[in-house]
Amino acid sequence: MQPVPSAAPQRAPPLPAAAAAAASSSRRAADVAVVGGSLQAYAAAYLLAKRGKRTVLVEHAALQLAGVTPSARPDVALHLPAASSHAVSAATEAFALWRGIEASAEGARGLLHLCGSIDVAPVRGSSAASDALGAMQDASRAASLQFGMLSPDEVSAAFPRLRPPKGSAALYTNAGGVVNGRLAAAVLRAMAQRAGAVLAPACLLGWRDAGGHFALRTAPLEAAAAADGLGGEGEVVYECEQLVLLPDAAVQQQSLGLFGLAVPGAQLWRLPAGRWRAQEDCAALPLWQLLGAGSTRTVDDPTAIDSAWGIPVLGWAPGSMFVAQCLPDGSPAENLAAGVAAGAAGGGGGSSTPGSQLPTSGGPDELAAAAAAALGSAGAAAALQLGALGEERPGSEEAVDAERQWQAERQRQEEAAARRLATAGALAGRLVNGVGSRLAGLDSQMRLIVTPDSEPAVGSHPGFEDGRVVAAFPATAAQLGCLPGDQLAPLIARLAADELMGRAPQAVSAAAVALGREALAAEAAALPHDSWFELARCLPAQL
Repeated sequence: MQPVPSAAPQRAPPLPAAAAAAASSSRRAADVAVVGGSLQAYAAAYLLAKRGKRTVLVEHAALQLAGVTPSARPDVALHLPAASSHAVSAATEAFALWRGIEASAEGARGLLHLCGSIDVAPVRGSSAASDALGAMQDASRAASLQFGMLSPDEVSAAFPRLRPPKGSAALYTNAGGVVNGRLAAAVLRAMAQRAGAVLAPACLLGWRDAGGHFALRTAPLEAAAAADGLGGEGEVVYECEQLVLLPDAAVQQQSLGLFGLAVPGAQLWRLPAGRWRAQEDCAALPLWQLLGAGSTRTVDDPTAIDSAWGIPVLGWAPGSMFVAQCLPDGSPAENLAAGVAAGAAGGGGGSSTPGSQLPTSGGPDELAAAAAAALGSAGAAAALQLGALGEERPGSEEAVDAERQWQAERQRQEEAAARRLATAGALAGRLVNGVGSRLAGLDSQMRLIVTPDSEPAVGSHPGFEDGRVVAAFPATAAQLGCLPGDQLAPLIARLAADELMGRAPQAVSAAAVALGREALAAEAAALPHDSWFELARCLPAQL
């Protein structure tokens, strides 16, 4: 059944253009519709089609979200060490799946750069960094990941370009590396198409639960844009029995929300990243992470950043290195929403924001607890934003003031991110001999999903019968030693396909990754507008 509010809102009659377009749509049948343009969405479309399901993939959950998803696919770090043995096992399984794709898929040559990884942290005294390295060592051993612990001299002997600080230790494994993000998207899309999946470069205009099946209104992006998202030429209605929701991290919350699914425990974070000039032989270095010395300052001070990670840039720019700050130095993207909500509610705009005071000292448990508290505050801020902005009259003095404050807060956060990124680049230059100046115009914001327990999620939408609507996403944790979880994409796709077909998950604990686990607090949410004709109105005012 479709989630419905306890008191149904008054719905305006459908716009004539939307109603006319829907009436003249062509209709096509499918067993499963995959909604999303992520790597895991392409992989799931392939798996389902290969298993005999008539599959259609709709890349965008709404026209407005098409411009939010990054057009350029970033490379993906294959980093197997983690703070828990379960996370190490999941990353190892995903790594094996990536290797299988490269070995068997047409056009996949060069998909992986198998360089291994090295994590460096101080070992003198007690700090968050040394505790994190110790947890990674214990978890890797428990998961039977082959690794070695190296001294600074041993690291420099093996990799002359690396200069670990005195009094540090390094965890090195030759398993892992980098996935070429652009090639991965192209290969997975081609695999899905060859397996028989229909890949519709379209956006969703509306959907409804027709009882025995779902109906999805779609239209090509250009046609939808020309008709202001109301349909237009080329509109197609797909009728399918099951849905799989696998949106990109950048639009995950909005996309799931359009289907009445709220997951407060999974929050969007942004990490500043950039590219630095590097000597060409730096491309032979492993994926590296410098865990720093455990600063006691808060991350509001850019100089407090003492952790960063980097990978060689693949393909188009071999003489450069991708560098990003580590997760504990970041903050939830919803902090921006808190500033907007405060302004709209008359609170004077955004200054300090929930979650921006994550400590960079203390043990992994303290960091995980702080991250969990930040996630809860961020979820409340996002909900406040929807309520505060959604009731303002367009063009009113209050709405203009809220927009001005939102823009000011965005600029403040962008400036802070730029300062932190510069600090991350300085750390890269300290560890890697051969890193030069920053390449102008190539800064970016990595978007990733953070969960309090660091685990991904897969499961059935709580508002429907089990298996009718499946949602899944990779995730990571806001604590030292954790890198973005996008490497799990092929594993997430397999778990989602298994869930949809009623199969038990493999290589992971079902309870640990369940969408319904307590840490995520997933629940069915009421849609404020008609999901068939007015789906776009269910989106928040600010994206």
